[in-house]
Amino acid sequence: MTETAKDRQSDEIVASRIRFACNSMGMSDIEGQDMARRAVALRAKAHTQRGPDD
Repeated sequence: MTETAKDRQSDEIVASRIRFACNSMGMSDIEGQDMARRAVALRAKAHTQRGPDD
Protein backbone atom coordinates (compact mmCIF):
# COMPACT_ATOMS: atom_id res chain seq x y z
CA MET A 1 0.00 0.00 0.00
CA THR A 2 1.44 3.36 -0.99
CA GLU A 3 1.81 6.28 1.38
CA THR A 4 -1.02 8.14 -0.37
CA ALA A 5 -3.34 5.15 -0.08
CA LYS A 6 -2.52 4.82 3.62
CA ASP A 7 -3.25 8.52 4.17
CA ARG A 8 -6.55 8.26 2.30
CA GLN A 9 -7.58 5.17 4.27
CA SER A 10 -6.59 6.88 7.53
CA ASP A 11 -8.61 9.97 6.57
CA GLU A 12 -11.65 7.80 5.89
CA ILE A 13 -11.30 6.15 9.31
CA VAL A 14 -11.01 9.51 11.06
CA ALA A 15 -14.01 10.87 9.17
CA SER A 16 -16.19 7.86 9.98
CA ARG A 17 -15.28 8.04 13.67
CA ILE A 18 -16.15 11.73 13.82
CA ARG A 19 -19.47 11.15 12.04
CA PHE A 20 -20.26 8.33 14.47
CA ALA A 21 -19.40 10.51 17.49
CA CYS A 22 -21.53 13.38 16.17
CA ASN A 23 -24.48 11.05 15.53
CA SER A 24 -24.07 9.61 19.04
CA MET A 25 -24.35 13.11 20.47
CA GLY A 26 -27.59 13.68 18.58
CA MET A 27 -26.21 15.88 15.82
CA SER A 28 -27.62 15.59 12.32
CA ASP A 29 -25.85 13.69 9.55
CA ILE A 30 -25.09 16.97 7.79
CA GLU A 31 -23.40 18.38 10.89
CA GLY A 32 -21.39 15.18 11.32
CA GLN A 33 -20.25 15.26 7.70
CA ASP A 34 -19.26 18.92 8.05
CA MET A 35 -17.23 18.22 11.20
CA ALA A 36 -15.56 15.22 9.54
CA ARG A 37 -14.68 17.27 6.43
CA ARG A 38 -13.14 20.00 8.60
CA ALA A 39 -11.14 17.49 10.65
CA VAL A 40 -9.71 15.82 7.55
CA ALA A 41 -8.78 19.22 6.09
CA LEU A 42 -7.04 20.28 9.31
CA ARG A 43 -5.26 16.94 9.48
CA ALA A 44 -4.00 17.34 5.90
CA LYS A 45 -2.83 20.88 6.62
CA ALA A 46 -0.95 19.75 9.74
CA HIS A 47 0.59 16.85 7.84
CA THR A 48 2.09 19.12 5.16
CA GLN A 49 3.56 21.45 7.80
CA ARG A 50 5.56 18.71 9.52
CA GLY A 51 9.17 18.27 8.59
CA PRO A 52 10.75 15.04 7.36
CA ASP A 53 12.17 14.27 10.82
CA ASP A 54 8.85 14.69 12.69
